[in-house]
Amino acid sequence: MVYKIDEITAVYEDKKQFFIDKLSEGVARIAAGFYPNDVIVRFPDFKTNEYENLLGGFLYEPKESNPMIGWRGASRYYDEKYKPAFELECLALRKARSDMGLTNIKVMVPFCRTPEEGKKVIAQMKEFGLVQGEEGLEVYVMCEIPSNVICADQFADIFERFLHRVQRPDPARSGP
Repeated sequence: MVYKIDEITAVYEDKKQFFIDKLSEGVARIAAGFYPNDVIVRFPDFKTNEYENLLGGFLYEPKESNPMIGWRGASRYYDEKYKPAFELECLALRKARSDMGLTNIKVMVPFCRTPEEGKKVIAQMKEFGLVQGEEGLEVYVMCEIPSNVICADQFADIFERFLHRVQRPDPARSGP
């Protein structure tokens, strides 16, 4: 595994910088194509079993009986075990927005269970230099669980917008 990582990142002495550069370049490529229109970047929402399948993931991911409701989305970003990775994600987005000038990038927080959790994520982002409101940065929340609706007024005090995923009918399927 170490050899594989070294092979992928050979030209980088600082492996963290490799991650920041590659993520910011990928996001920038998409954001530049739509500039000045908004591009929404959803923070990662892998489940533990999905992270486990990534290179080295098995070393860090807990075993969960139900990863769908486990350690995912917003709950990861402020957790001490994931904060170093979230910092790199924030630094990459900050680089794309600030260094590359792509202020059309907005961010979305998925699977945010409570308003308190939303506040923790916003505070964590700020600690890592991705500041809500700075250079027009808007932070959205994914509306995907009942608490997002039940506490909508509280979530609205924290985030600029709610986003939801619409399931579109499959035209290939016919009938009921």
